[in-house]
Amino acid sequence: MGSAEADLAMTQLFGGFAPEFYEAYKEACIVRPGYAERREIYNLYHLLNHLNLFGSLLPTESPDSLLIN
Repeated sequence: MGSAEADLAMTQLFGGFAPEFYEAYKEACIVRPGYAERREIYNLYHLLNHLNLFGSLLPTESPDSLLIN
């Protein structure tokens, strides 16, 4: 079984869904405090993978998106 937060983070990386989706998701799965910070870590793999495969970041991402504060 995967991580609900990792799945949620990926939906936001690729443009997101309607607000109703996120409301329903949060009712069905626990999103713990601090998720916004963990979201960056969850999505780092996908950003680096895209850079490795295609030689660039996603069109919606800047190089700063690889920096973790």
